[in-house]
Amino acid sequence: MDTLSDSGKEKRLSSPAKTLVLGVAALGALILTSLYSYLLFHTLAEFLSIVVAMTYAVIAWHTRGKSTDGSIGSLGIAYFFVALLDLFHTLGYTGMGIFSGYGFPGNQLWVIARVLEATALLAFGFIDVRQRKQLRYLIASCSVFTILGMSSVFIFRIFPICFVAGKGQTVFKIAAEFFIVLILLVAALRIRTTRAAFRPEVYRYLLSSIALTIFSELCFMTYINNFDYINMAGHILKIASFWLVYRAIVVSCLERPNEMLYGKLNAALSELEAANKAKSEFIAILGHDLRNPLLGIRGVAQFLAEGDSLNNPQTSETPIKDIALMHKEIARSAGNALELLERVLAWARSQSGMLTPVLAELSASAIIAEAMAMIADRAKEKGVEVRTTVTQEATIRADREMLAAILRNLLSNAVKYSPRGGIVRIDARGYPRVETISISDEGIGLEEKEIAQLFGLERKISRLGTEGESGTGFGLPLCVEFAAKMGYTLSASSAVGKGSVFTLKLSSL
Repeated sequence: MDTLSDSGKEKRLSSPAKTLVLGVAALGALILTSLYSYLLFHTLAEFLSIVVAMTYAVIAWHTRGKSTDGSIGSLGIAYFFVALLDLFHTLGYTGMGIFSGYGFPGNQLWVIARVLEATALLAFGFIDVRQRKQLRYLIASCSVFTILGMSSVFIFRIFPICFVAGKGQTVFKIAAEFFIVLILLVAALRIRTTRAAFRPEVYRYLLSSIALTIFSELCFMTYINNFDYINMAGHILKIASFWLVYRAIVVSCLERPNEMLYGKLNAALSELEAANKAKSEFIAILGHDLRNPLLGIRGVAQFLAEGDSLNNPQTSETPIKDIALMHKEIARSAGNALELLERVLAWARSQSGMLTPVLAELSASAIIAEAMAMIADRAKEKGVEVRTTVTQEATIRADREMLAAILRNLLSNAVKYSPRGGIVRIDARGYPRVETISISDEGIGLEEKEIAQLFGLERKISRLGTEGESGTGFGLPLCVEFAAKMGYTLSASSAVGKGSVFTLKLSSL
């Protein structure tokens, strides 16, 4: 037990807290070098951040094809160019004496490097280095920016002055730092709003890095000269921010590169299990719904075949009217089975992608009139009146067959669940282009919990109509599929005993 306890303590000592302590100690030692020479401190600080940036640039480059997050890799590659600009910033810093006759090129290169860094943090989520085309664009754009930036300082000398001896920072320099802070704030907001795309550690590292970079820029916005303590604080914050970005890249690309992949696989597995469960339920429902009408057909057919009603109709004990009813029952059961099969096949084709909508400008009144004609006999039989307010001039942009199927299903249901003598209404909004079509009835209605389950196959709702009419239960899911394929939405509202309203929203077109 003691050995395990000691081992546990040792493991705890190797936690990120130990890394933090070592980091603080290293920064403390770095600060002490400023007591000897601030130029030495600045050179060491910049070289440290350059080494860190170059390290994760190399990591990002070599893991670009294997990483589970190509956007993090794009950030590492962008930091290669940031490190390159920081290198020339260090060599051009006041007191280095390498680039003579240029005033204060280090301050100018600092602004260029920070603009590139802030832009990289803002844009990295939109770039995937696993895609060769995007990788080429990233490298080309960073290369052009770096070359133009350095050329504007060392060749053309057109980059605005950022520091004046004896006066301090120029208005341009302060404004540029303020602009960089704004870019970083937008980058932080974007990362925060898309946090679901990152693992928790990566999200924290990136957001913390941006926060430290903002504080660093505020320091570089307010320092008086290139050697004061505010300038030193800015460099310390910069090193810390670079380290956090490094940790984000290392966590994504090296330490736990497969966690996101495993997470995606687990999510896909859960979806697959849910799909398999839904498929099993679907097959069970389908088997039950097909079994009932087929059993009815078989039973009646066997009775007719085994009896004497067909061979000796005059002497048969079964009345002619009963035989006619049996024939009618066979026809009804066969019709129900065929209707179910047709709807299932249509739904299956829509799921497989075989059905592609062909959108065209259609006459709304003509499509609705056709649907009304299809259910006219049943409506007349029940004494249900079907009314429409759609004008002759109204048009709809839709796939003719899909829209017709939706209207037929909705009207058929409205008639089925309406009481004898009820009224079904078809209303439309929008002129001349229809935006919504609503089909309402005065029928039995639905409870709120039933509405939530109405359009899915997981818990298929198939209730008898007001006069015992049966249904397949696949009509509404099929309507939803067709509506979605055309870019529409189908919604429902209902109250028990007061009727239902189904609304097809076309305004997305």
